[in-house]
Amino acid sequence: PEYAAQLLENVRRYVDDDLTRLSAEPVTALLGGSPANYADPLEQVMWLTSVGSPGDVYETVRSLREARGQRLGALQRKLPAAHFGLLAVLGVLVLAIFPLLAAATGAAVAPEDGLLRVQAVLFGLMTFAIAVTLAVLYAFWMPAGSAYNVDAVLEVMIDGLRAEIDERERAVDDAFAGRGDDA
Repeated sequence: PEYAAQLLENVRRYVDDDLTRLSAEPVTALLGGSPANYADPLEQVMWLTSVGSPGDVYETVRSLREARGQRLGALQRKLPAAHFGLLAVLGVLVLAIFPLLAAATGAAVAPEDGLLRVQAVLFGLMTFAIAVTLAVLYAFWMPAGSAYNVDAVLEVMIDGLRAEIDERERAVDDAFAGRGDDA
């Protein structure tokens, strides 16, 4: 009973602590946070199931570790924050210079020509494009909490895994409770 309980507890730790760790830095998450008080739950499962020749559990844990590495690699931010600062500075410069150029050309052209209306529309389109570009790039940059991530799907998956772990823990408890009655 102790072996099965430890195995399920480590699987639960993997689901609760590892799969839900979207906001942590990937390298820190891959290394398990602070090494003083952290034991990798997948390593514990491998240790608990390592008696004899490696079997299906070992292969499953190995594939989970590979999937963890791929997931953490996908969560790693690809753009440094400095790129967003440079893009914001570029946007401010463009938006500040455009009205000055429009005012200079507006003084040289007759108002009835309609050039200022065209420039006003172009200024609005440019402002919109810069704002949308910054917003979309920032949403891509965020590993969690934006429109382009896996938060909702991951939450459904984790709820299902937690329910399955609870069911298996009840089955283990029931199986060992039945053995105690027979003895």
